[in-house]
Amino acid sequence: MSQKFQQLSPLYEEYYKSSYPYQQIVDWLSYHGTVDAPRREWSYECMLDSGETFIKRWVQVSCADDLRKLTAPVFGETKLKFDIGPVYTLPMDQRRSSVMVPQWREFVFDIDADDFKTVRKCCSDKKMCNRCWRFMECAACVLIHFCQTYGFNDYFFAFSGRRGMHCWVCDPDARFLSQQLRVQMLSVFELIKIDNESIIEITFQEASRTHEFLFLICEKFYLEMFQEQGWLNAGEGGHFDETVSALRKIVTNKSAKVNTNNFKPQDVQILKEKNPEIYKLLVIYLTYPRFDINVTKSMNHLLKVPFSVHHATQNVSQPINHQEIVNHYQLGNIIKFPHVIEQMQTRFQVEKPLKMYEDITECVKFFENFVKSVK
Repeated sequence: MSQKFQQLSPLYEEYYKSSYPYQQIVDWLSYHGTVDAPRREWSYECMLDSGETFIKRWVQVSCADDLRKLTAPVFGETKLKFDIGPVYTLPMDQRRSSVMVPQWREFVFDIDADDFKTVRKCCSDKKMCNRCWRFMECAACVLIHFCQTYGFNDYFFAFSGRRGMHCWVCDPDARFLSQQLRVQMLSVFELIKIDNESIIEITFQEASRTHEFLFLICEKFYLEMFQEQGWLNAGEGGHFDETVSALRKIVTNKSAKVNTNNFKPQDVQILKEKNPEIYKLLVIYLTYPRFDINVTKSMNHLLKVPFSVHHATQNVSQPINHQEIVNHYQLGNIIKFPHVIEQMQTRFQVEKPLKMYEDITECVKFFENFVKSVK
């Protein structure tokens, strides 16, 4: 028996026995019984006592008891996490005898801190700190504006468990959107098309009211993050001068793609006063979320169910109070909520995430209130 299995198995067993919110999760994903549950794909990752892991797809969950039975202790194996897929035209147990087609799925977004590797200077790879988390909070505010622009009200955010964040948009109109419409709607908000070692491609329209609001959101974060991230520091990662010059070339030449080499540095305040268009591009570039469009557009993409646990960190994938993020950054003049979800007592901090062996009652209550409000 592997040491990892010996360490994790009792923790998972206790977590599933005493804390895991089976009923709330099933109520959400069945939309209070209005969805034909057997047609929804579930999957799980399982660890064997040897330490090896495997993924089981096309699992059928019809009720909370089904989910509870999946997590029940089985000799020699432990369920690590659950993922959810779309609702298909047929039940899971008919997939071998008939052709199944995805019918609908929530409009989802997956933001990963590693996608900010060209601008995230405090950490790298799998590491994550509170300064990194500001990128996630900015993304949350951008996505709230996205939802409000298109009239969606039933959405929530969840920490992934290590270095990312998921957004679930659950309105009926969002769940039944075609792939083409999902891409079309996101394209308005996909301001950063390419960002790698040498190429930056940004779409920002001065005349667009939506884009102007997005800039105002990003500027709030930029003002807090500028010194934290050390964007002006020399040495590794200090390519501020190259970035500014690349953005100037986008404005001057209206070129979609530019090379970021051999440019002179610019003072930020002078840039803001004398080249406001470049300044706006800079703010967007440094803070704006990089979207994984394949996750958002694809109907059959699997995504981690909230309250799953990341086995490497033992962090719970917990829902996040997005209203507190908005309030913290004083964005009430841009983002307004039509109704108030009960406040959690503390704002989420990535350096002190909820562990599976801690009390998650408050977090479950927050999620339960959301589930009750979903149509």
